[in-house]
Amino acid sequence: MKIFRLLFIIFFAATPSLVFSMTWGENSWGNANWGADEITKPKPEPSVIPDVPQQKPEPSVIPDVPQQSLSRIIRTDGTAADATISIGASSDGGETSNTIFSVDDEVTLTAKVYPDSSDVGEEGELYVVMRSTVDGRKTFTALNQDGNWEAWNASLKSLPSAKIVASLQVVEDVLVYSGTITAGERLFYVGYSLFTEEGKPVITTSLSPYKITVSE
Repeated sequence: MKIFRLLFIIFFAATPSLVFSMTWGENSWGNANWGADEITKPKPEPSVIPDVPQQKPEPSVIPDVPQQSLSRIIRTDGTAADATISIGASSDGGETSNTIFSVDDEVTLTAKVYPDSSDVGEEGELYVVMRSTVDGRKTFTALNQDGNWEAWNASLKSLPSAKIVASLQVVEDVLVYSGTITAGERLFYVGYSLFTEEGKPVITTSLSPYKITVSE
């Protein structure tokens, strides 16, 4: 446990949010099981992420998929957040939702972000992170503005935004993923922040991820 706490201090380096970091580590982006060995010994970023297939281009209209509200919404600086985030996955065009799929399924994952009322109208950024477990190996990838998944080292300073929004709306629709997925377990996290030009963004997200399982 002491080792895990030390890792969180190194990751976030923010004394006011230390207690928050300890809690955040149980189930989310700051998880002590992120694969700390790989994070503390960074490896060269691969040109192609092996277990994340190229997803389809984002459609002009994001499909309507039944949603599941995520619990324990917080901000990464430990302050309270009056926001809501939901995610859903479907392989039948949104007729039903599911969390168990096969490698042949065309899966669509979408999310809805309802920003804190004080943030509505402000310039913001949306984030999507995926933690994959394939053959017992954990990897972290983040969706960038080009619609591609890139390796992520678990540092908030290097987290790419999936989209920059000129004015945050009451609800922001997010296409998380569309296409087939290789076998394995995936945990998805969605969040937002006000636009941050430099430094570490203060992200509003959920302590509980959205989990799907894909089998052969």
